[in-house]
Amino acid sequence: MFEILERVEASSMENKKLRSRAIETIGVIIGSVIDCEDAANFKESVQKITHALSAALQAGLSDDDPQDIAIKEALINCAGFLKNEF
Repeated sequence: MFEILERVEASSMENKKLRSRAIETIGVIIGSVIDCEDAANFKESVQKITHALSAALQAGLSDDDPQDIAIKEALINCAGFLKNEF
């Protein structure tokens, strides 16, 4: 899923919707592994995702960009996973 964010540019509304769905999926996956006994194995990936999503928000998104809400919801799960390190 993260590869979609790295490779698909947000150059059209279709691409923004695809990226938004990928972000939503990433957020759900992160939320699913929060209480997993092997959660520590995912920490580096969650940190990388958190950084990328935060950078996208800071860069600014248009009002009609579906990625905005998807990023904010995914970051909630990232914060839940990373706790004090968020």
